[in-house]
Amino acid sequence: CAPGHFWGPAVRPHYLLHVVLNGKGRYTAGGKTYLLTGGDAFFIRPMDSHYYQADRENPWEYAWVGFGGYEAETILEETVFARSPVYIGDGGDSEIGPIITKLVKLYEQKEQNWLILGGILMELLGRMPAKEKEDEVYEGQYLKKAIQYVEDNYSYDIKIQDMADWMGIDRTYLYRIFIRETGMAPKAYL
Repeated sequence: CAPGHFWGPAVRPHYLLHVVLNGKGRYTAGGKTYLLTGGDAFFIRPMDSHYYQADRENPWEYAWVGFGGYEAETILEETVFARSPVYIGDGGDSEIGPIITKLVKLYEQKEQNWLILGGILMELLGRMPAKEKEDEVYEGQYLKKAIQYVEDNYSYDIKIQDMADWMGIDRTYLYRIFIRETGMAPKAYL
């Protein structure tokens, strides 16, 4: 991009993934502005307002891909883009660099096989996994154990205190996890 080159505010009708190859720029979405450099990426959802601009001294170069489809949201739930419109790489990001190179080469060769292009896009998205908070990982494990306990002991008079004692956690904490994740109390689930 030319120094200071910008796009937006605008909306697009499809998903767009931009990967910064080198240089710097900023991306604004949802009222937040992110400063991005080589190895970072930003994601635009259909019909979301966005704005992005290249740095004036060290403008970015980026590659982008647009896509859509019935399973797009399901796929994106497995990526960092489920929680954030940006992916922050490690500076050189050795994992996504070779994938971007493949995509660019295929584009230059006018590759028309959507299976090949889609596969490489999936590989790229797979290298940008969702980063769960540590508490969410533990809470998910607690919920699985609680559900397993219910399934294994449903014929008995189960009390939440028995479940909590068996798992070694506080009864109130387990109750809150169950309500938040399933929308119902453990007794109602049973």
